[in-house]
Amino acid sequence: MIYEKAKGVFYSDSSPKLITQSHVEEVVRLARDNHYNLCRICYHDNEESQLMLMLIAVLNKFIYPPHRHQWKDESYHILRGKCVYKQFIDSDTVSAEFELTTGQTFLNTDRSYHSLYPLTDELVFLETAVGPFMPNQLDFF
Repeated sequence: MIYEKAKGVFYSDSSPKLITQSHVEEVVRLARDNHYNLCRICYHDNEESQLMLMLIAVLNKFIYPPHRHQWKDESYHILRGKCVYKQFIDSDTVSAEFELTTGQTFLNTDRSYHSLYPLTDELVFLETAVGPFMPNQLDFF
């Protein structure tokens, strides 16, 4: 069972937590049906979980603003599409960038400002991060 906790943020309360191709299709459908450019299904229990797994769909080449979170590392595993990962020193200076494509995984341990820049109209990836989620410590340019 999937339920919406906030705009574009869904949780799965099913067990076991097996993610299949049908889940990839489901997160894209949820994004399209609700007119969200960014949509996620969370597979962890809640925002206090020590390990968080999210299936994320990005549509229409939407760019989530560059941000950093100094309390956590995260990994991205690209399931569909292609994007450029950019890391920033400040709002005007890119310190690293590289392309990620289907089947590739990236571990972000730098904790600097960063964002994903989709190159395809559909980008679907798994994000794994340590918890808990601390929105008040999410820092944007």
